Parts: sequence; C-alpha cells; structure tokens
Amino acid sequence: MSEPIVVELVVSVDPTIVEPATIVEPVTIVEPVTIVEPIVVEPEPTLFDLTSNVELIEPNKVIEEIKEEIKEEIIKSFTDLLIEKLNNESLKDTLKINIDSETKNIILSIIKNNPEYFSDIEKLTGTIVADGKVDSNDIPNIIILIEKLYESLSMLKDVKIQKGKIVEFCSSILKFLIHYMVAEKKIEINSDVESMFLEQFDKLIDSCMNLITLAKMVKKQSGFGCFKH
Repeated sequence: MSEPIVVELVVSVDPTIVEPATIVEPVTIVEPVTIVEPIVVEPEPTLFDLTSNVELIEPNKVIEEIKEEIKEEIIKSFTDLLIEKLNNESLKDTLKINIDSETKNIILSIIKNNPEYFSDIEKLTGTIVADGKVDSNDIPNIIILIEKLYESLSMLKDVKIQKGKIVEFCSSILKFLIHYMVAEKKIEINSDVESMFLEQFDKLIDSCMNLITLAKMVKKQSGFGCFKH
C-alpha cells in the first residue's frame, strides 16, 4: 500500500484592515406636489337676498317727485320765456298792453325771488277760463291772484315800492301777465273773442282792485282787511 499524498494549502492573508462597507438605503424620488387652493362656492342669491338691501320707495313718493320735477320745468320754461319777452324791445308790438320800465323791473324781481307765483297764476287762470268765459263768478279767484301777487311784492328786497302804489302795481302787473299768457297761448282763447276776453278780464281786475281798496279803507276803521300782513 502506497503512502497518502499530503497537500498543503497555504492561505495568504492580506494584513490590510478593510473598513466595513456603508450600506446605502435606496432613495425614493418624490414627484413635486401642486397645492390646489380650495374653491369656495358661493350660494346662489335668493329673492330675499336681492331685495333685503333695496330701499323700497313708496309709489306716492315717486309720483310726487315726478310732479315736482314737472312743475319746476313748467315754471322754468314760463319764466325764461317771460324774461326774454321783457328784455325784447318789440314787446309793445306783441301785446295790446304796455308797461313802464319800473313795472318791468318789478316783474323781473318777482321772477328772481318768487318764481312759484307764475305757477299759481297759470293754475288759477286755468280754473277761471275752464267754463269758456270770464264773469263775476271769477272774482274770488282773481282776488286770490291779487293777494298772491301782493305777497310776492312784499317779499321783494331789491325793489322799493311806495305803499300807496302797491295796488296800482298789482293791477298793472296782473293785467300784463294775463295779456302775455293769452298772446303766448298759455291761455287758450279763440282769436275772434280774444279782444273781448281781455277787455272783460281787465274790467274784473279793476273791480277786484276797487273791492280791495275799499276793504283797506274799512280795515283802518274796524280792523278788517283783505290782505294779511
């Protein structure tokens, strides 16, 4: 029997010390996130919401405001045309009645200080001619016109009127205004009776002025009078 073969295994060991390897964790790539703002949905407004903040206007108030605006426009158009006529040198050729410069200045002053009087005169003359004639039944309304004119004259600050001439001025101004309104068709009168109408109106104004003058005389004795001071 042969001898066993002995094989020597020589292992060479490197004396260098090897550091333990660092284990790297796998990296997860995160996609950027878009932040979405929350959408606030407003509720649909109800009929109550739409009307709760609306100021309710009374129908009567609206009507009154419209009437007032119309009245202002009427007054403005009346007085503007009257001023134009008063400043027109050919006025005496247009009307069948003349006024002096003092009366003209008084009328212009009334327009400036109390234009509402011309709205009153249009309204009252409309009442007077509503029946198609002018007679003694219209005296009360004519007296009201004279009283309102007297009040307008007493309000004037830029014109001085002698006390004894107030009645005279009232008569002249009122006659002029009536003639002017007829000429400008503010008072609708048939042309064939226009002259007679104006003549009757002038006579009624004179009659009313006489009544007022008489009342002023009685006032001195008894305290009664037509005009209120």
